Formats: sequence, C-alpha cells, structure tokens
Amino acid sequence: MADNKIPTIAEEAGLPENWVPIDVAPIIPSRPPQLNPDSSSSSSAPPVGSLPPSYQQNADFVRNAYRGQSTPNLSLMPLGIQGNPSSNAGIQSTAKTIVTAAIAAIPPAPAAATTDIDDGLVHGDAIWESDSAYTLIRDDFNGSALTTSGNVGEIGWTVAGANGGATNAGRWNPFTPDGFGGFNISNSSTAAGFVNINLVGTNTRDTLYPLFDYPNWKATFVFALVPGDVFASGSYFTQKALYIGLGANPASSGTNAWAARPHIFMGLRYDTDTTAPAISDATFKFEVVTNFNGTAVTRVNTQGTVVNTGVTPAFGSYRLEIQCVASGVITMSLNGSAPVSFNIPTLTTGTAVFGGEAVKVQDGVALLNPDTAGGTLYNANVFSAGSKVTLASFTAPFASFNGAQTLVGVGDGSTSTHAAILTSIGNQGNQTNSGTITGFPAVVPFFSFGNDTQAAPVNGATSLLCDFFSLIWNPGVGGGTGTPVSTKSRYF
Repeated sequence: MADNKIPTIAEEAGLPENWVPIDVAPIIPSRPPQLNPDSSSSSSAPPVGSLPPSYQQNADFVRNAYRGQSTPNLSLMPLGIQGNPSSNAGIQSTAKTIVTAAIAAIPPAPAAATTDIDDGLVHGDAIWESDSAYTLIRDDFNGSALTTSGNVGEIGWTVAGANGGATNAGRWNPFTPDGFGGFNISNSSTAAGFVNINLVGTNTRDTLYPLFDYPNWKATFVFALVPGDVFASGSYFTQKALYIGLGANPASSGTNAWAARPHIFMGLRYDTDTTAPAISDATFKFEVVTNFNGTAVTRVNTQGTVVNTGVTPAFGSYRLEIQCVASGVITMSLNGSAPVSFNIPTLTTGTAVFGGEAVKVQDGVALLNPDTAGGTLYNANVFSAGSKVTLASFTAPFASFNGAQTLVGVGDGSTSTHAAILTSIGNQGNQTNSGTITGFPAVVPFFSFGNDTQAAPVNGATSLLCDFFSLIWNPGVGGGTGTPVSTKSRYF
C-alpha cells in the first residue's frame, strides 16, 4: 500500500528538518508594520523629523502618509522636475520650443518714437513738419510754376541774362539720376550771351542772404550737361561759361543785372574765356572771388581763390555741395569728392562812402545812404538785412555808429538805397558824414550758362539742365549742437 501521508507546510516549503517555528503576533495586512524604537533613546515615543533624501526618491512614498511608532507623520513631497536630469532636459527643450514659438507669434513693435531718430538737425518741436528751428528751401524743378520766363521752378527763380539761348521746362531727361527733368538752358550764337536763374527777385535789396554771417547751413546743386539741338563736332565744351553756386552782382541801379561771369561768386565754374586775364578752363574749378565793381554787366576776369577739381566736363549729371559750419568759412565738394575749404573775403565800401549823401536818424533807426565818391549807388547791394558789418570813421554826432552793427535793412527797392541800423541817438535831420562799411557779402543761389566772349559760338551745341537745389539752415548742420529755447520764435 502506498504511503499516503500528507506533507506538512514546512516539507512543502523545503525547510530543513531542524527548522523550528517561533510564536509571534499575527500579521494584520490592514495595519502597517511597526519599526523598532530608537535604541539610543529611553523613550518609547517614535522620533520626529524630516525624511532623508533616499525616502523622497522612493516612488512608493509619493503622496502617501505612513504611520507607525518610528515613522514621522508627514506627507512626503515629490521631487520637482529639476530632480530628474532626463526629465528636466526634456521639459526644458519643450519649454524652449514653446517660448520660441510664442515670441515669433508676437506682432512687431510699433515704429520708434521720433526722439530715437536723428536727421542731423537740432529740433525745437517734436513735430518736425511744424518745427521753426530749421529753414529749408528745396526745388526739384517739377512744380506747376515751371515756366520759361518769369518765375521758374517750385520756389520762383528769376530769369536774367543777355542774348541767351533757348530755355525749356523739361519733364523727363535720361541725364538726370531719377529720370525726371528740370529747367533747360541752351547756349546761343552770341558771344557773351547767357541765361541766369537766381533767387534775387526783381531787385537786390533785402533779397540777398547774409549766409556767411550765419553758419550751419548746406546748399546742394544738382545739374546735368546734355547735348543741344545742333550736333557740331568739337563745339560741345568750347566757348562756354558755366557758373553754379552762390553769388551777387552789385548793380548801380539796383535792378537784377548780372554778368556772364558774376562779380561775387562762390561755387563751381567752367569758363573757357580768353580775354585778358585769360581763364581758359579745361576742367571744372572751385572758385571764391569778390570782384567789387559798380557796373554789374561788365565782365571781370580777375580770379580769386581757385582749386582745380580735375574733372573734365562731359555729358552727365553732377552734384555740387557747399557747406558753412563757421562764420566766413565754407567747403565745396563735387560728386562726393573730399571737401575743399575756402575763406570768404570781406568787402569794404570805400573811403568816402557817405560823402555828399544823407545820414539821418528817425525814431531810433539810422538811415545811411551809401555811394562812392562819384555818386554811384551800389554799395548797399553788397549787404542785406541781417548782415553783420563793421562801421568805421563816422564823426559826431554819429561816432557811436562805429563798431559792430547788424543791418536791419537796405531799402525797399526804390532808386535810393539805404543801409539801416538801430541806434539810441535822438532824431537827426539829413547830414553829411563819411564812413565805411565792412563785412561779408550777401549772396543768392543761382545757375548760369552760356558763352564766353569769343566770337561765333555754335548755337545750341550744349545745354545746362537745372535738376535740383536745396538750402537748409539749422545749428545741427555739419555736426553742430545747440539748445532750443522755447521762448524764441525760431528756437535759436
């Protein structure tokens, strides 16, 4: 009969025969195990304190509270994302992608405030279009006033000259950089014939600019040389007289009279005239000259300070820039060349300027009626309202006139010219007195083109195209500085 003895639990578990069971309290699954009390303490109370890091790293403890004799009754806080390097790196990468996408979705910021923009000027008004702190004269020669006589261009140039060639208000020309045209002046068949457009007006009194007394301005002239209507070999750049820049012609009558070669001139010239002293230009030249002469239309070939640009005239476009950043000093540049500096000469009206003419004072204004010893009235046309001059040699009761003065006017264009200053002298009737006026000449911008004095020039061989002009004044021009004063009408 087979042994049917049922094995014990110990035998089924494979325990050794010497295994002896121990009596212990029964284990209740619903109750957590109890730890041994701290052997270093005589108290049976469990210890109290935070868990060590190894407890926090056990996922079984997360969001659980374990109660027992030796376990603190504290909820365990899970690790932050920075506690796991791999998780942290992944989250940072995802966060960076989200932030980058969010930034890309942000609409562009509005344009910066005007205070962050620098146009080279010192402004008194934040609304630049309303700012009286700067003066700007500009002409593209494309306005409705562009005519062949009278007022030319957008700012009203006056036509002057003698025996000049044809003029034409062109609207388009391939020789201008922008394609738009300008005011066209052709040469004539008459020796010394020329056309001049200038901003003098009908007379010179109080219409000239005392620019050299008030620095921080820049004038720009853009012009082109273009073929004329007649194609005659060798005639394009011979027997020509071109003057562009700033100048004036003191005239005995005060009318707008000019010579083909202006008496007072600061700018760019190309003059092939051979009259003694011969000029005979083959290239463009910068020149500053003050040939003070009472007869305006007389050509005076005496040259002033001349600098050769080295540029030979050819069909095409050119830009002349004249800038003044110090009183009586200018620089000139052609097509962006290095600026060349010039000192402007002062003019003195003579030793007997007021001899035989009236000097009177009325209500704090002194009227000085200038002339030469021969009675030619032209000296006031050298200066203008605002000219800073030095008066000398006046005697009593006008000795206080001597010294620095600023002219408040030189007349209203009548036959008699006056230089006016403010004075504290009481009213004085007409008196004869002698004195002199010295200062920088007042000038206007102009374009002039025509023939030299040599005979039989070819009519219509070449034309001057007046394409652009601007004149801007402000303390900031040329890098200057200044503090606008709100109580002043023009801030400076």
